[in-house]
Amino acid sequence: MVTKRTAKSKGNTFEYECEFNLKHKYQDIRAVEKRGFVMGYDLISDYGKVVIECKFHKSMTWNELVKIYLVLDKRKPQGYQPLVIYKTNQQPVLVFYKHEGMKYCIMQFNEMFGKEFEKRPKGYTKSLKGR
Repeated sequence: MVTKRTAKSKGNTFEYECEFNLKHKYQDIRAVEKRGFVMGYDLISDYGKVVIECKFHKSMTWNELVKIYLVLDKRKPQGYQPLVIYKTNQQPVLVFYKHEGMKYCIMQFNEMFGKEFEKRPKGYTKSLKGR
């Protein structure tokens, strides 16, 4: 059987992979969609005070990243740091953020979080259902 991978399923898969890869840093990280909220961001950690938007596209321009970041910055709860974690085809996973008092920055996921980005194990999303 041949299955067709849609852009939405590609994005959802990337969100789960981001959540899996950030568990070592933020144990309480969760996808807001699973909790029934439509908050304008994909992941949140109350302990780490971060909100994260996950994007997986064929390509991504600087201007697109800035727009995504500005929308996320408006929707985040007070006191939380917005991060955009994104991946484009044939490229590593990157993190777009604004450093205090600086301009926008991009850093590789492994440099930002001290861990290589890995594919999540099979069945990982099933273990999250019901949380």
